[in-house]
Amino acid sequence: MELHQLTPFLSVSPQLNVADVEEIAAAGFKTIICNRPDGEGDNQPISDELQSACKAVGINWQYLPVNPRDYTDQQAMEFGELVSAAAHPVLAYCRTGTRCTNLWALSQAKSMQVDHIVQAANNAGYDITKLISRIEALAK
Repeated sequence: MELHQLTPFLSVSPQLNVADVEEIAAAGFKTIICNRPDGEGDNQPISDELQSACKAVGINWQYLPVNPRDYTDQQAMEFGELVSAAAHPVLAYCRTGTRCTNLWALSQAKSMQVDHIVQAANNAGYDITKLISRIEALAK
């Protein structure tokens, strides 16, 4: 399992499997957010399987499926609201973690400086420079 910390309260990850959930619980995560739609890839478990695994170990589950090439600013704001309202720490996942990082970056436009958002993503291993103009537009 590969984790990338964006903030003290939010990490992102590539695709999770049911077997990962116990390890995630042992690491102290309280909430998992899935941003990957069911059926996006042949090798991914369906969200209901992961939701059941989360329930079995006491992790909160949120499902916000987002198309990786066509997500809206509204979906990013919804992601930010989910993270804010969730029991922390939160682990969000998609196919690679990039989509979750992008959603987080956009959701922070009004509360963080753009260079801090870019640096946090970079520190986690994600390049979001292509989103800078979109983040700046949301900040206004």
